[in-house]
Amino acid sequence: MVAQAMGLGMRTFLLRHPSYVIDGVVLMGMLVLEPFFGEEGRGLLVVVSLWRVVRVVESAFELSDEAIKAHIQSVVCQFEILKEENKRLAKTIGEKDKIIEKLHEDLDQYSTS
Repeated sequence: MVAQAMGLGMRTFLLRHPSYVIDGVVLMGMLVLEPFFGEEGRGLLVVVSLWRVVRVVESAFELSDEAIKAHIQSVVCQFEILKEENKRLAKTIGEKDKIIEKLHEDLDQYSTS
């Protein structure tokens, strides 16, 4: 059951980020081919290393202005939802306070009788 959940989560993640799959294939290919090519494969290793540098730079720029604005918008929406729930809970507390006040009055009335 846990393995199925992990598999579904990984599949969803990889579908949203296919460049990670390519990055993994390139990295594994580099690790596998390095011993076979030795001195002759240095150019390939340089190209693959440059690919890694490009991926690191790309991941640094993933949080562009648009992504930050989208995140801010998400936070604002969550804030609005919390504000509405806060109003609802304040109203519920006010109603409960009225009930408690009435019960105190009833208790005082019965204790003095």
